[in-house]
Amino acid sequence: MNYAHGTGHGVGYFLNVHEGPHSISKNHGKFSNKKLVFTGGFKNMSRSEAKAIAENNGGKVMGSISKKLDYLIVGDSKPTKRKIEQARQLNVKIILEKDWNKILNS
Repeated sequence: MNYAHGTGHGVGYFLNVHEGPHSISKNHGKFSNKKLVFTGGFKNMSRSEAKAIAENNGGKVMGSISKKLDYLIVGDSKPTKRKIEQARQLNVKIILEKDWNKILNS
């Protein structure tokens, strides 16, 4: 397995990079076989960068909250309160932006 280092708006992070036609493997990475939803804006990266990082680390980015969701990733800038409340009601783990950054850098 190879690792590529990237920086998004001043924060360094490592991505799992797999060579060959199947560049994303759901069996590897920090979010292997996990379903994630993003809400709000992020200080250190764009939302599309955050989604790509999740997908490149084995995660599947979803569009809405459901009981099958593993994580709601909440950016500091204008997160959707409705998504947060839905996640709480369904006992979905909520990860704040500062913790998202810690996970990426661990």
